[in-house]
Amino acid sequence: MPPVKKPTFLRCTEGFILSGRRVVKGGEVVSATDPVVKGNERYFEPLEGVVERATRAPGEMRAVGRPRKAS
Repeated sequence: MPPVKKPTFLRCTEGFILSGRRVVKGGEVVSATDPVVKGNERYFEPLEGVVERATRAPGEMRAVGRPRKAS
């Protein structure tokens, strides 16, 4: 039997508040290694698909602005 791949990211299924005043909203995506997951696994599900980074990596070029309309 092949090894089961652990998810890298998890999506919160239902919002909750931790005792340290941290609020986790429903639909929020967190890393599987985030401390908020430990002890609260019932609120998370594996995130399927690809998660796009919000910032570019060093040397990576990103498109800026809207594509131009064809004349």
